[in-house]
Amino acid sequence: MEHRTKRNHSLMNLVTDFETMIENNALTYMDEKTFFQIIGFYEKQYLIDKALEVVDFAIEQFSYRSEFLIHKAKLLIILNKYKEAIYALDAAEKIAPFENEIVLYRARVFIGLGDTTKAFEMLEAMKSYASKSDLSDILVAESYIYEVEKSFDQMFMVLKEALDLEPEHPECLERIWLSVELSKNYEESIVIHQALVNKKPYNAAAWYNLGHSFASLGEYEKAINAMEYAFIIDKDMEVAYLDCADLCCQIKNYNKALSIYEEANAFFGPESELLVYIAECQIHLNNFLSAKANLFTALSLDPYNDEIYFYLGECYVKEKNWHSAINAYIKAISIEDYREEYHGSIALTYIQLGRYDKAAEHLAMATEIAPEDPKFWFQHACLLIKSKNYRGALDLLDEAEEESWDATLQYARAACLNFLGEKKQALKILDEVLLDSFEMHDALFEIDPQLKFDKEILSIINYYEGEVG
Repeated sequence: MEHRTKRNHSLMNLVTDFETMIENNALTYMDEKTFFQIIGFYEKQYLIDKALEVVDFAIEQFSYRSEFLIHKAKLLIILNKYKEAIYALDAAEKIAPFENEIVLYRARVFIGLGDTTKAFEMLEAMKSYASKSDLSDILVAESYIYEVEKSFDQMFMVLKEALDLEPEHPECLERIWLSVELSKNYEESIVIHQALVNKKPYNAAAWYNLGHSFASLGEYEKAINAMEYAFIIDKDMEVAYLDCADLCCQIKNYNKALSIYEEANAFFGPESELLVYIAECQIHLNNFLSAKANLFTALSLDPYNDEIYFYLGECYVKEKNWHSAINAYIKAISIEDYREEYHGSIALTYIQLGRYDKAAEHLAMATEIAPEDPKFWFQHACLLIKSKNYRGALDLLDEAEEESWDATLQYARAACLNFLGEKKQALKILDEVLLDSFEMHDALFEIDPQLKFDKEILSIINYYEGEVG
């Protein structure tokens, strides 16, 4: 459940001052709280190596405090540097020999090294003298064993037990959702998290998990409501804003998604990523002028974001500004050339300009990147048919059948055979595909609108339309 938080300008100034002192080799005395603030900042930015550097400075200054050594072990475990973590824990144990957190991280080291038996023995021994709060930490540590052993149901059960002891345990709430995804215990997750929020209505992480559980079962409206509660309770929880808005997009409620993204951007931004999401919603809502304005603002924040150029291209296409669209797509592809949708979109734009050679080149690239997606095979086949290269289209459709299947490809095959004069074979394929996928028969007219006036084709379509009706 990693997420960014609202920018704390005083903290950022603190970090900037720290980095300046390090750069100038002029680090002065800092208290423990300041060190932990800077370490926490880097952790939230996922800059674990940077966090480790700060921990080392703190250890040098506070060599008698075990907390920094334990924290160093935690960071090293995240980086899978288990042997170094052991050295840190050994040093911490000399200062605080009875610290339970040291034992918990030792168990995590053994888990990382593959010795789950040893880790389990250590944790079981701890249970005999653990307090209620310690027991929840032990159970969370135990969940790592079951994760490694792929015993996902057991992982889910121990985390459920930990939450019974401590309903707002942050790591437990994070890990139980992971266990739900791995074990597919969505229904039980709903029961558990519903009970949690009934007891503690301001448990934002529980609402967040509940939202994901509903979404996994297709209960999107309930999921959106739960996610909204999460970020209303915890305004710093950016991931809840993003996931809630994404769910709104999935059900095509772009107005609501736009409102959530704009709220997040006002609170966390300005952020390039959020401005792109806002623009995407505005494109769906046909507000291209505002979309472009937001994309240009995003570009000023991050000039190497390929998605910005892609969505600019989408805006220009909607405005039929083909040349500007081409230029935008080219810039997107120059930054990231392995996105099939980029190649597909520029290909369709080249078709508008009559540049079939360039369109074919990009559609071939799209099918190479995403051979499982029938859309690009169909578009490429349509282009070859439009160019009257019927044999080439059939060869392409043969290749497509090895990678993907879709009714549209069969309609394209029927059209090719019809244009080649192989009417009997074309009607046979059409008969089969209309029986299975009549609702997609408009693909035939997308290939060539003139097929609407072919009496034999129209007759068989009318027959199946009566059967469907």
